[in-house]
Amino acid sequence: MYTDWTFLRDLLATSDDDRWRTCVPGTPDGEYKSGILALFSNDRGYYWQGGVTASSDHVSVNNLLHRRILEDVVTGPDLESVEG
Repeated sequence: MYTDWTFLRDLLATSDDDRWRTCVPGTPDGEYKSGILALFSNDRGYYWQGGVTASSDHVSVNNLLHRRILEDVVTGPDLESVEG
């Protein structure tokens, strides 16, 4: 099931900036490999859209994306209430 772009734009435009993250990694030459949109409630983080399976130099790009989101939750003062 695909999310309608209008819905997605409206959702992000009306949400506080600290309640969602886009993570889009690329290769050193600028080629995009994957991307994830993560949403956050007061106590939970949600992997919502994206995460196309990809690898670069035999490394799972999605594993790196998940790690980045977890680092944001653990170290970001605006996400300190997120527990899961």
